[in-house]
Formats: sequence, structure tokens, C-alpha cells
Amino acid sequence: MAEQALSAEERAAALERFPVRSFSELKEEYEASRGGEFDSLSFNEKVALFYTEHAAKLSRESLLEQAEKWYNVKHSKMEGALKKLLAKQEDFANADRLKHTGDLILAYGAQAQGNALDCVDYDTGEEVHIRLDASLSVQGNAAVYYEQYKKAVSGREDLLHDIELSKRSIAALDAEYNAMLREKSVIKLEQLLRHDTAPKQKSEKPHAGLHYELDGWTILVGRTAAENDELLRHTVRGSDMWLHTRDYAGGYVFIKARKDKTVPLDILLYAGNLAVYHSKARRNGEADLYYTQVKYLRRAKNGPKGLVLPTQEKNLFVKLDDARLRKLDEIEKSQAVL
Repeated sequence: MAEQALSAEERAAALERFPVRSFSELKEEYEASRGGEFDSLSFNEKVALFYTEHAAKLSRESLLEQAEKWYNVKHSKMEGALKKLLAKQEDFANADRLKHTGDLILAYGAQAQGNALDCVDYDTGEEVHIRLDASLSVQGNAAVYYEQYKKAVSGREDLLHDIELSKRSIAALDAEYNAMLREKSVIKLEQLLRHDTAPKQKSEKPHAGLHYELDGWTILVGRTAAENDELLRHTVRGSDMWLHTRDYAGGYVFIKARKDKTVPLDILLYAGNLAVYHSKARRNGEADLYYTQVKYLRRAKNGPKGLVLPTQEKNLFVKLDDARLRKLDEIEKSQAVL
């Protein structure tokens, strides 16, 4: 179809709506630095000059847009994880109340009627109603509350560790992003952004294998003989716990020791699930494990890389638990943004 010519009025309206770019902002600098007549340049030459002069700025703006998207995604995930931890912290807020309830049971246990105890709280002067297990003695009922108190205090301490770790990660992310905003060099900015958005498998790790932070405990997993050997040589210490499947080839799992802390059964079972999952026993869904401290391992003479023989080991039977594996998977994904 033939194009219809625009009338003078239509051309004027179009130019008013879409004026031709003059690039007049370049004139003074061009004539001062190059000694030429800016107006003598063709339109295409002016366009080329504009992009020559502004390419770095445009590239920096583009990189900063990428940096903002990167920051917003990571910050949102980190903030979400922190909010979950803070919400969980409220569950441990009444830990001291559990101990006090145990004290009340011991003080007024003689007044108990079947599965309940009604008494006056000697701290507040208020009447309280405490549920009891009729099959247990006064001391047994108090022990139940003391045990709940002990677990709550331990969980609270572990949670504080995770909350502090989460806050430090957010602060580190903020510092990285602010460094990008201050960076004037396009090349350095691109390098910073490329490093922080690199695929996880290409990112430099502080150690070999997988890393999990769970309820204040650190669990490491070596998936290959090389990773096992690397962890043994450069990462773990004598007091750390080592787990491995019996009768099946597989990776080594380590639980980093904590001062004056005994590894809880729950953490041991999470580590055990990782040991079974990263072994030939995965198809069976279960396996016998042995575990001991790293200081009780000795290298097999003339054996292959990473092969060790345990002493003073204990036995543990583990059946793969889908709920535990899902939680471990969530931890790994959340840590991928840290």
C-alpha cells in the first residue's frame, strides 16, 4: 500500500511531539576539546559522538539496575528467613515459666487432685491451674516441666546463634550493595556484580563439600573421596563428630563441635540422614551408621585417598526421613542466597 504524504500541519504536529534530537549539550565540550565546528557534523556523527561520550555512563546505569535487582531478591529472602527465626523465638519466650511451674508442683504437690493442681503462685499471688499426669509422682510431674525448660533454654541459645548469623549476613549484603553503588569504575562494578551473581557451583567455597547451619550446629558433608580428604585435612578438628554408613560406600558427614555442648539426638539424626542420602544405601532408604570423634580416626595404610578407620565408634540406625530431607533442602537453598 502506498504511503500517504503528511500535510504541513501533520508534519509540524509530529515534530512538536517527537522533536529531532540536536545534541546541543555536546557542542561546548566538543568544540573546546576537539577544535572543530559541532554544527558541521552530520546527525549520524552526532549520534555516534553521544554514545562515545556516554557509553560508560549508560553501562554503569545498566549494571546498577542489575545490582538493584540482585540486591532486592537476596535481601527479600534473607529478611524472610530472619522473620521466621524471630517468630520462632517467641515460642521460647516462656522458658522460665516452665521451670517456675515445676517449682510450684514441688511446693504444692500434696494439694494435687488427680490430673490437676490448683494453687496460689507465691511469686504473683494469683491462682494457677496446672495440668498433671496422674500416672506420675509429684517429682515425676515436676521433672517433665524441668525437662521442657531445659530443651527450651537450649533451643533459645541455638536460635540466638542463628538469628545473629542471619543478621550478619544481611549486614554483609548491605555492605556489598553499597560498595557497588559507590563504585565509579564500570569494569570493577561489572566484576563485583559478576562475582556475586555467579552460579553457586562456580562460586568459591570456604571449604569442600556441602554446608548446613541447623539450630546452632554446623554440619559438613563430603560427597566424594577428594572432598572427604579435603575436609579431614583442612576443615574439621579432633573434637568434631564423624558419621559414615556401614557396609556401603558413601560420603563423610561431620558435625562441628561446640564448647560445653553435647550433640543432640535430633542433630545426630539430621546428620545421619545426610550420610545415608549421600551413600550407596540411598536406594534402600535406610542403613546402619557408625560415628565417632575425628580424633579417633586413623588413616588406612596404603589405602585410597580419604579412607579412614574408626575406633571407639558407636552405632546408629537411620531410616531416611522425608521431612528432615525437605528441611535440609530448604536450608541449602536459603544459604545459596547468603
